[in-house]
Amino acid sequence: MQSKIGEWLDDPAHLDDVAALARYEYVAMLRQGVTFVADCGFSECPPGVLADVGDEIGVRALVQAYDDWICKVEDPARYTVNIDSEEDLTAAVLERTTGYLVKYAPIFALHCLETVKRRAIVQQNWGRSTVRLLADRGLLSSRTVLFHGCEIDADDLELVAKAGASIMHCPVSNLSIHGRIAPATDWFRAGVTVGLGTDWGDVDMWGTIRTAWLLQQTGSRPLATREDVLRMATRGGAVGYGRADLGEIAPGRAADLVFLDAARLRPSVHRADLSTLAFAIFAEGGPGLVREVMVGGHWVLRDGDPVRVDAHQVAADYQRIVAKSTKRQKPRTRRPVSAATGVACLTALTGCSGKDSRSGTQ
Repeated sequence: MQSKIGEWLDDPAHLDDVAALARYEYVAMLRQGVTFVADCGFSECPPGVLADVGDEIGVRALVQAYDDWICKVEDPARYTVNIDSEEDLTAAVLERTTGYLVKYAPIFALHCLETVKRRAIVQQNWGRSTVRLLADRGLLSSRTVLFHGCEIDADDLELVAKAGASIMHCPVSNLSIHGRIAPATDWFRAGVTVGLGTDWGDVDMWGTIRTAWLLQQTGSRPLATREDVLRMATRGGAVGYGRADLGEIAPGRAADLVFLDAARLRPSVHRADLSTLAFAIFAEGGPGLVREVMVGGHWVLRDGDPVRVDAHQVAADYQRIVAKSTKRQKPRTRRPVSAATGVACLTALTGCSGKDSRSGTQ
């Protein structure tokens, strides 16, 4: 099923529908208070399709470019560059990537040491970990974003911290697909910038925030506080992607502001010696809590509805595409045997990014 969806997404004939799906999901994230989306996109689709949708909605979309797309876009600085995962890492890939480093100095992003199998693959092929390989090739820096990192060891962590690279923690995906709980607390205690991503067929950043906190309450490591996890979801994602002007309310920062329904946070206490505000935000966090959103000083969500697009039309377009794509095909009767009915279920995707990482700044 996933391969059928992938083929559908990669077909250039479907670009308008792909944009409509992205529009629906970006509106859904905006309603959660997400103002910055690091979208991994997909290889065959021009990354500008998703970047344009972000502009249309009013969300800051930083889209990943695959293959040689970075050479074709008008403004390379608007995109990150993909480095292939361990099973696809070749000398040619690394040579091409080094060339991009010299020509564009982009932000590199990759799925890194996500599983035990992938660590074994890179050790077998290269005799070292992915992190060490990147460092040896000059590709590990403050402009490198690593997804997952479940199998990063102590030596890798030291290299990541020294280089100033960041890690996007994807707790729901890690647990659901691989049964792994990544030691994110160890990462930020070591001085690494850590953000939160979904990498999943769901863009529920509030659920990701709650899961991240719960999973870091186990083991012998120092426990993550709610403030720690909120920092991952805001400042961590922004700084990790080179946007030091985002992710916090402070002089000189961009006016990306999320206004919450204060009545839903009461009763709460917030003073120097005692604060229950972070707990209240955790408990109530979701689209129902978010009332208004401002990006760069401009309103993009008012009273729960997007300002720049017609939310009803966006939803209608989405439903039309789902209905069309999940319509049962008529069995072929020319053959003497029964024919399988093909179904391509886009509702399983709930997004246009091939279930890749998104980092939300709230």
